Amino acid sequence: MNGTDLQLTLSDGTVRVFKPEFTIIYTKENPQKMLRKADLGKNHSDPVIYKVPTWGKMEVKKIDPKVHVMDGFNPETDRGIEQGRTANYLLAASNDVVTAHRAALAGDAIQWTFPDTSGFRLSAIVRLPAGKGVPELTFTFVPKKSGYYSIGYSGAPGVSPDDMDAMWQPLIWQGKRFPTMPYLSEAFQCSVPTTLVTYQGATIGVLADASAIPFQPIPKSDNSKFGVMVRDRAGMARPMLFAPVLGGPGSKMAAGTPFEFKVHLILLKGDVLAAYEYAARNYYGFKDCRRNTTVTLNKTFENIVDYGLGPFSQFIDELRGCNYATDVPGAVKNITGLSPLSLAIVTDDEAIYTERARPMLEYSWSRDRFLFSTNPKIKGDGTSSTLGGPGAAMSDFLAAYAFSQNRMSCDLKLL
Repeated sequence: MNGTDLQLTLSDGTVRVFKPEFTIIYTKENPQKMLRKADLGKNHSDPVIYKVPTWGKMEVKKIDPKVHVMDGFNPETDRGIEQGRTANYLLAASNDVVTAHRAALAGDAIQWTFPDTSGFRLSAIVRLPAGKGVPELTFTFVPKKSGYYSIGYSGAPGVSPDDMDAMWQPLIWQGKRFPTMPYLSEAFQCSVPTTLVTYQGATIGVLADASAIPFQPIPKSDNSKFGVMVRDRAGMARPMLFAPVLGGPGSKMAAGTPFEFKVHLILLKGDVLAAYEYAARNYYGFKDCRRNTTVTLNKTFENIVDYGLGPFSQFIDELRGCNYATDVPGAVKNITGLSPLSLAIVTDDEAIYTERARPMLEYSWSRDRFLFSTNPKIKGDGTSSTLGGPGAAMSDFLAAYAFSQNRMSCDLKLL
């Protein structure tokens, strides 16, 4: 500890300083968080349209069914950023930067004390790990007035993008592809919940504790409890984490009600990939070996076969494909009929061949796309409603011909 700062030193002498600094975002009114398309092509070789959270004026927009058919995308969010909204998290509402004025060491913990303000009380504890772990930071925030809040730890070291080795912010910013503004990646977008910056061979990050990501059948923007960011207000590369997300669950706070959140301060020798693997293995339980905790591998195989033939696979006999309603309602999708064909041969099960393999092979011969619908208005993800096949890869037909011991001559005619 150097004054109130937390100084971390690696075994090779590499030093990084984490400051007791937080950014508090506040608005009295609902900030109207909504996903919008952002054209992120300005610092990419090719334009990339990616949905990001935005805040600001709500626009009542009537959905024209002639323009937006049922293609699996939400018409409320499947549009660009309109006037009066921003994707810059630090412009979403008023915000203040607060820094601890006192630090006290007690055993294996450092207590950061912040000046009392008219709007809130803030305290934080850094617990130093035993062994090879990284420091654990827990902050407690108590608002003095009701409203919408987001509390961000912004005290990690920052570096100029020109000087950094590489960075990563889930899911599309990586290497030297630095965000053009302070975009926030919400929890549902985080394969590992942190941003990472590598400078002079060492990588830093601010990692959300696993308790902030409970099991959710479908992680999405509406149930994300935090967000991560790598570009600060000065354009520096600096790992940051904000919780809750302004306008998201838990951000509407009543005066006097405490909010607590825990993060881990990463400093490791190595690149972004090494830090990513470290976080995944040590804090999120990723392992190399599969564990048969409930059934044997053979039974798992049998369960997969049963699932594929059962109602939960949502195979529509008439359309010879599986329901693709999760992405494109009203469509079915097949990639290859070789999987059920090989299963039928391995298991010597005629039902798999007649109920799945043959219909799916027929699908690849007659359809001209992987996605098919009987409704010509459905176009999402390249859906087709015409029978202009073949619609599979040449390798599929060659493999099917080989499977048939060179007897399915219809495949050769298609080629």
